[in-house]
Amino acid sequence: MANKAGSLTGQLSPEIIILGYLTQGSRYGYEMHKQATKDLEEVWHISQSQLYSIIKRLASRGEIAIEEVTQEKLPSRQLLHLTEQGKNRFNTWLLSVAQGSTRVIRLEFVTRIYFLSILEPVRIPRIFEAQINAVDLSKIKLERRLALLPPTNVFNKKSIQLRIMQLDVTKKWLENWKEEI
Repeated sequence: MANKAGSLTGQLSPEIIILGYLTQGSRYGYEMHKQATKDLEEVWHISQSQLYSIIKRLASRGEIAIEEVTQEKLPSRQLLHLTEQGKNRFNTWLLSVAQGSTRVIRLEFVTRIYFLSILEPVRIPRIFEAQINAVDLSKIKLERRLALLPPTNVFNKKSIQLRIMQLDVTKKWLENWKEEI
C-alpha cells in the first residue's frame, strides 16, 4: 500500500472525494463538505478544516484550481475547479481496485462505488468482480505466509488468522452487495 501523495490506491485520504465532486462541476468547499457529510459520513469523517487543508494541498499539486469570487458586503469565496491533472488522477483511481485490506476496502471501495453510481453505473459489476478477485488474492498470500510461520510464532499466526477471517467476511459482504445491485 503506497502512502505517497498522489498515489492511486491505499492512500486512505479523502482527497479523492473532492476530486470526485469536482468531476461533476465547479463547487465551493462548503457545498462539498455538506454533500460528503450527507452521503459519506459513515465512510469518511471530514471536518471543514480538514477539507480546506486538503483543498490547499490539491491546489498546490495542480489538481484543482481556485477562483476567488467576490461578494458584495461579504468575504470572497473560493470556487473550485478540477484541472486536467486532477481529472486524470480521479479517473485512474475510479477504475482501480482497492488493496486487499478490510479497512482500505471499506474506505476506498465504498467511495468508488458511490462515484461510479453517479458517473458510470455500467462499470459497477466489473469493479465488484475485480475487487472480489483482489480479496481472494490477498487471502491466498496471507495463507501462504501463515503456512511458513513456525508453530511457536503464536502472535503473528493469530494476527494473520484474524486478517484471513476478515477477508472472508469482506468477500461475503462484497458478493451480497453485488447481488443487491
